[in-house]
Amino acid sequence: MFGLKKMRKQRERLYAKTVLLESRAECSRKRFAQDVLDVAISPEGLAASFILGLTTQSDLANKNRSMLLKGIRPEFIRFLKEGFLSLREEKSTPSSDGNSTGL
Repeated sequence: MFGLKKMRKQRERLYAKTVLLESRAECSRKRFAQDVLDVAISPEGLAASFILGLTTQSDLANKNRSMLLKGIRPEFIRFLKEGFLSLREEKSTPSSDGNSTGL
């Protein structure tokens, strides 16, 4: 009645097709994971991994160095300025004979 038998058969076919596709996808994922693992443990994969790790470490070292230099610059300038000011104050203080030796 109203094509219910036909719709039920179509639903069962679609379900069977879905189950089949899901099992194929599962096998494909497992095969892909195994292929990736095989490539990763091959000499070429290990060399590529080493090079990528080296470049990553190099990039991190460069970022840390630049960040450290950016932080040190103002402190270094402040240190030089304070040193210059203290040196200037020492020269501008009167000597023991009462004469001033300013800049």
